[in-house]
Amino acid sequence: FRFKVKTPAALTLLASVRPRRPGRIIDPARVIPLTDEGSDIVGGNLTWMARPYDDANVLELVVKECITDRTVWQASYDFGWEEGSLPLQYLHLGETDVMPANPEAGDPEFLIKKAQYIAGRQHRFRRRNTTQGAPSDYTLKSYDESVMFNLMDPACLDAMAKYIHDTYDNDTDRLLGMMFFVAQPALMRAHTAFDPIASHRLETLSLLRFGSGYCGHMARVMAVILNRLEVGNSGVCHQAYCFGIGGHALVFVRHRDDYAILDSKHATLYYRLDNTDLATIKELRQEPEIGRRAYPYYMSALMTFNVEHLAVVPPDQLDGLGLILPEGAPTV
Repeated sequence: FRFKVKTPAALTLLASVRPRRPGRIIDPARVIPLTDEGSDIVGGNLTWMARPYDDANVLELVVKECITDRTVWQASYDFGWEEGSLPLQYLHLGETDVMPANPEAGDPEFLIKKAQYIAGRQHRFRRRNTTQGAPSDYTLKSYDESVMFNLMDPACLDAMAKYIHDTYDNDTDRLLGMMFFVAQPALMRAHTAFDPIASHRLETLSLLRFGSGYCGHMARVMAVILNRLEVGNSGVCHQAYCFGIGGHALVFVRHRDDYAILDSKHATLYYRLDNTDLATIKELRQEPEIGRRAYPYYMSALMTFNVEHLAVVPPDQLDGLGLILPEGAPTV
């Protein structure tokens, strides 16, 4: 941090990191001396480790005079879900110069390397608005600006599905690619200050424009885009369903005459124990270790979930029945 000051008084910087939700501190306040760097500039250094809480990391800064303890400047910076997102540990690797390799099935670190490979192959996106040259205030643009999705254009959902289809060369990697795509902080974690109660009433395309970070919303959006993702080059799309189990929302997608499980909230890879393909519900129940080594917290719910529920409902589509935000936005 660097500050230009008008007075020669000795200053200190107090910095703390907290979630947006009150009542919990991520990194308690620390006193950071500010040293004279000449030309009326004082400076100091601050680092902290972002925590993967399901909430934003907010940086609070207060500059005080050392002698009088008078506050001369203060500010708060909300870093959003970007700095608190669990899947970010994989997505950051997409910015490296070296493309992560696709691991062999026998690799003892297969799951983590597969996650790195899948996330590393897709562009990392950020939100852009009209003041930054975007076609709308709800625009996703890749860091290298080679890929853009205008969320005010209903055709963006088909474009997203095609982007994932063209990024990977097989259906299993495409399913995982969609999971990590929706997990990117710029997609569903961008506007988490939005009222969570009201957001439950948004139609699906509006949810994508505003984001929320809630598992149910992420699953809804992922299922809708998956149902526009072509299986191979068959002209037939996947069949995906958003369903709540054990207090959590997952996406179940038709796979090998059964259902595979996708979870953007936690970037979970439910793979067969031989690492040759995504596991189906039937295989998970035959080999519980599949769930235990991936993300064990919903194992009991997965073991008892009645898949017959999925057989009697159509794959998730844009409902068009919820609130439309912003006002006048298009629907599909």
